[in-house]
Amino acid sequence: MELTKLRNNLIKFIIAISFGALAFFAARKWYFETNPLLEVSYFAEAVIALVICAIAYFFFPAMGLVITRWMEGIINKTVTVTIKKLVNDKNIRSKKIKREKKVEKEKFQKLEGAVFVDTSAIIDGRILDVAKSGFLRGKVVVPRFVVSEVQQVSDSANDLKRQRGRRGLDILNDLKKECGRNFILYESKENGEVDSLLVNYAKKYHGAIVTTDFNLNKVARVSNIKVLNINDLANSLKQNMLPQEKVLLKISQKGKESGQGVGYLDDGTMMVVENGGLFVGKEIEVEVQKVLQKESGRMIFSKILNYKP
Repeated sequence: MELTKLRNNLIKFIIAISFGALAFFAARKWYFETNPLLEVSYFAEAVIALVICAIAYFFFPAMGLVITRWMEGIINKTVTVTIKKLVNDKNIRSKKIKREKKVEKEKFQKLEGAVFVDTSAIIDGRILDVAKSGFLRGKVVVPRFVVSEVQQVSDSANDLKRQRGRRGLDILNDLKKECGRNFILYESKENGEVDSLLVNYAKKYHGAIVTTDFNLNKVARVSNIKVLNINDLANSLKQNMLPQEKVLLKISQKGKESGQGVGYLDDGTMMVVENGGLFVGKEIEVEVQKVLQKESGRMIFSKILNYKP
């Protein structure tokens, strides 16, 4: 303990002498070298040096202690405030993340396994009949950007497009009434191409897409997304015709090839009749020869039963 005290006093003495010497030479150089106090050389310098030595020896340690404590208080306060702010910011971020996760979870539960309706299916209109027949079950989601596309079509300068767009808006209202609580108008904040957004939603929420659009159908299937194609559904429900089967058919018009006639079954399936061009407007009995299934639908080729040129 005595050794420590002796060391501290020695350090204080050395610091005091250093400050005194510095004060002595500074006072002499700046003023008293040419203006000695009481006309006695070094008198003023010595007095100033002794005063500075005394201040440095007796008062500087106390001042240093006060300054040290003041700085410690400032540092402690700053560190405390900083830590509190960091903890508060972390808590806010944590709550925000939890809230976002909760919202995303609720959204996922709301949209999981839903059927996302494309613009083409609404404009086509047959989706309403599918819903009324009970084949469209579960959650039916129409994103806001799909509604916007239908509205754009309804505002088209082309009369036909405008009529189809307005009918599409009517279909939407009727579909909403038909599906009831299962109908969801999804307010999407994402921007991008409509087909890509639909594919992303269907993939994200393990859902399916209802469409009549050929390209969207292909893209969705490549992405391993289930597609409910209204055209495919309509074709699958059409009357199944087999070769050599006979049917009464009214020839409504001439075909593209010479002598051909064209008629339509009750479900809308087109039948091309060999030599049927001679019987436009008449109902004749024909025999099925060949059935072609295409992406656009089914086409049946036939010949007139017991036809004699």
